[in-house]
Amino acid sequence: MTREVLVPERCEVVVIPAVTERVRIPAVTERVRIPAVTERCWVPEVRERCWVPGHYETRTDSRGCECKVWISGHYETRIVRAGHYEERVVRPECWEERIVRPECWEVRIVTPERRETRVIEKARCETVVVRPERREVTVEKVWVPGRWEERLRPVRS
Repeated sequence: MTREVLVPERCEVVVIPAVTERVRIPAVTERVRIPAVTERCWVPEVRERCWVPGHYETRTDSRGCECKVWISGHYETRIVRAGHYEERVVRPECWEERIVRPECWEVRIVTPERRETRVIEKARCETVVVRPERREVTVEKVWVPGRWEERLRPVRS
């Protein structure tokens, strides 16, 4: 005895990888003004030695009398400019390019990854020979109330 059996088609799922490309992304910079760097420093007084010629000077004594006194010529140290603090520029103000985001490479997907089902073998019909199934059973007689009964039990192998 035979019968027709349909054998389904065999398929496989194929993963086609994504197509990518590397793209260079340039650095992002901004122009920043950097103020001048100054330091406060002490400038000592400027002194100058100069000649003072002889001259008469009028002086008042303790009783209020005025008298003229001769002062001979001499050198005198005069302060031309008093000592003071001064702001000195260490580095002048300037502009600087600062990097906001560094240069990098980015991978971009041109074609995304996809899955395809491919048929390996087409569906077909096969003719199969059908044989009757062979079963082994044991017959047991069991007493049930009022009568004997035969029970079939399969043999376990």
